[in-house]
Amino acid sequence: MQDITEINRITELFASGSTQRAKDLLTDVAIPKRLTSNGSAELVSLRDELLERLIEYHCDNELIDILKNHFYPAFKLKGDEEQAAITLGELADVMTARGEFDEALKIRREEQLPVYERLGDVHQKAVTLGKIADVMMARGELDEALRIRREEELPVFERLGDVRSKAVTLGKIADAMMMRGELDEALRIRREEELPVFERLGDVRSKAVTLGKIADAMMMRGELDEALRIRRQDELPVFEQLGDVRSKAVTLGKIADAMMMRGDLNEALRIRRQEQLPDFERLGDARERAVTLGQIADILMRQGELENALRIRLEEELPIYTQLGDARSKAVTLGNIADVMMARGQLAEALAVYRNEVLPAFERLGDVRSRAVTFGQIADIMMRHGELDEAIRIQREEELPVYKQLGDMRSLLICHANMAMILLQRNAEGDREEAQALLNLALDAAEKMRIPEADQIRRFMQKHFDLG
Repeated sequence: MQDITEINRITELFASGSTQRAKDLLTDVAIPKRLTSNGSAELVSLRDELLERLIEYHCDNELIDILKNHFYPAFKLKGDEEQAAITLGELADVMTARGEFDEALKIRREEQLPVYERLGDVHQKAVTLGKIADVMMARGELDEALRIRREEELPVFERLGDVRSKAVTLGKIADAMMMRGELDEALRIRREEELPVFERLGDVRSKAVTLGKIADAMMMRGELDEALRIRRQDELPVFEQLGDVRSKAVTLGKIADAMMMRGDLNEALRIRRQEQLPDFERLGDARERAVTLGQIADILMRQGELENALRIRLEEELPIYTQLGDARSKAVTLGNIADVMMARGQLAEALAVYRNEVLPAFERLGDVRSRAVTFGQIADIMMRHGELDEAIRIQREEELPVYKQLGDMRSLLICHANMAMILLQRNAEGDREEAQALLNLALDAAEKMRIPEADQIRRFMQKHFDLG
């Protein structure tokens, strides 16, 4: 009982901003008391309880400090290498959630992974390699992520006979396939390899999550009726039965996504405001609340309510990410603010935000894919300014090579199509022929992926070229 009171007091001090008093109580009383006990169980319990509490209160900065400067040294002092490594992993998790990918990778590769190699813990080494692959995927480095999954992570779980971890890893491979636009292979993995495992294990929650991933692929293909059927009949009822409010809210958000794709903006907005947002507010999840507010702003923008969309971005969404110290989400939101400025015709202001705030943030984070996307937005402004040569240069030098290197086929085909349109607008010698070649590449990729963009590209080509 005394330990719970002590943990509650430390949490309250951190949450109220009394950081130094909380640290004093932690370092002068709570940790030293547990260092004198046999084993590390009490210290582990303190760390895990505070980790859960501080995540709940969004005290990311405080959490980073106590994991790095207090718990990690304490486990080292105890001589408990395994728990020291686990603490480093938790630190890297927080860094990843904040978009600090370089620092997270450094911790995984240089500090955590060598511990498991020394200990001969092949399972935890595989888990850590999987976490490294997660960061690679978040940065858009899909080829390297897939190499790690297939060559280093998956074989370990197969040798150990860990069917659940194998299924989870196969799901991560399918995620990468989807990001690359290889929907057929992603669906095959989901249906033939991942889903049957969770059915055999009787894991209804993981089965529902996997069905949701299948619905994601259906949506990418434009098969909205089937995606909605899965969401409403197979996925949502499971989370409601389990009392999983968070997963229910996420699924409602996916249903709202489908409504947007159908053009039913009013229903999408109703779901966001009346069902999804209240769930995250009841959970006290500031990050997901900010994400949902951003999605509401997306709808308002499509409805032409630019002032309201901008107000939400500036006054509600952005301050949350700033408070959380989430540099990546803050950069994404600044980009969305610039998008609204573009829609309002404020091209100079939007360009300044992209160049001076968004681009430097992604460069600091080492997020090459988001950097390329931002350059694409800058190219759009150049095109609208009539600076077609510069727009084409940006796409040719800053966008296309990145998507090719990352194996991001969907982004590549969109870039090919956008570049073709600018070439047709410039209409210099050879531009028309290059535009047709780029559109043929985009059409071929879209047809292989079986996505709705194929019909759009085909109609555009019929309009601008004599296809016989």
